[in-house]
Amino acid sequence: MVGNGLVALVGIGALRVYTELAPQAVYGAASLVLGALVLGTQIILQPVAHTQLRYHSEALAEGRADSFTAEVLRWSLRGAAVLIVCSAIATGLWSLQDGAPAALPMFVATTVWFIVYAIYGAMLSRLHAEQQMLRFMGMRLGEAVLTVVATALLLGASLRPESFVFGRGVSHLLVLAVALLLVPWPVLALGRRCIRLLTGRPGGDQRVAQRFRERLWRYGAPFVPLSLLAWFAHTADRYILAAVLDVEAAGQYIPVFAIASAGFIIANGAVGDMFRPALFEAESADDHRGANRIFLSWLGSYAAISFVGLGALLFLHEWVALVTLAEPYREGAGILMIWIAGGYAISGFTMAFENRLFSLERSSSVLAPQVVGAVANVVLTFTLVQHSGLVGAAQGSCGSFVLQFIVTAAILWRALRARRPASA
Repeated sequence: MVGNGLVALVGIGALRVYTELAPQAVYGAASLVLGALVLGTQIILQPVAHTQLRYHSEALAEGRADSFTAEVLRWSLRGAAVLIVCSAIATGLWSLQDGAPAALPMFVATTVWFIVYAIYGAMLSRLHAEQQMLRFMGMRLGEAVLTVVATALLLGASLRPESFVFGRGVSHLLVLAVALLLVPWPVLALGRRCIRLLTGRPGGDQRVAQRFRERLWRYGAPFVPLSLLAWFAHTADRYILAAVLDVEAAGQYIPVFAIASAGFIIANGAVGDMFRPALFEAESADDHRGANRIFLSWLGSYAAISFVGLGALLFLHEWVALVTLAEPYREGAGILMIWIAGGYAISGFTMAFENRLFSLERSSSVLAPQVVGAVANVVLTFTLVQHSGLVGAAQGSCGSFVLQFIVTAAILWRALRARRPASA
């Protein structure tokens, strides 16, 4: 909890720095580009990460953790290669359309980010799966601090959207370099695999490779549409704002959105980091009653935190805007924060329900709720923005989270009822 709180404080401080340095149009354009990059990593790399989190404990118990990590790295780097090709096509089209001189630097920045993120993500997920929380939080905190420093320096040199992308790439690279000095196994595992490939020898543990591939397609593959739908559910509002109004309106909205949602995202992440590994471990051991107890503890912990957070924001939203945002970004921030915070408080429960379904190996079951959330966010936001502007975007986002929560809760209830006879 302390580590997540520090990460949250760094993130809040970062928003104040960014809004002081960058005008709304630059901040908005950068956020839209970063959102597209995040979409790519979620679609291509997150299925691998989810499979790693779900099954690493089994590999560790079998003494095959390093071979398992090597497979994760291999598939992650394959995904990074796909993303680099997509980035090359996108930046090439962008350059032809706009004649933008920064297309090449943007491509270089995204290439570095994708490669480094693939390795960095495998390291972070292994630490998480093994519950090495001190190292896990150290890497996250280091990344957060270095991102702010690198981005601020780059914005000081050039007030352009690509400065934000370069800042992310530099921070990942530096954190990875430091982490590899402390935890060298990812590089060693990858190096051993490369040597085997170059010498023509069989690559690694073939049993682990086959099982990981099977589990990736069975368990991880459903995360591809889920990631796409989650992206629409959580970020479509800013793109609709940019399309219906302009990029500057999106730049005005996005930092307020980040401030209002940050506390709940951090709280949900902290509680999830605390309970998720134990939940998956209990289900892997067929301890269904134990898994249910862990899940209820997860819900109770998050409920207490979110209740306090909502109450505090209701009374202190004007002060929060004053402290965290530069003066041009504060207009109308209070009402936006209340709507956004309400939506994300509800979303935290939805994410807990989803993880319970994941632990039951029913990842495809969350597809329907994600569809509901994505479609609702697009339809509600598009409709409400035309009538209420930025407030309409916040209301549409909140409404979509409510609908997604209801559908997810109903599906989980049915799944747990179906589980009872088997566990009796």
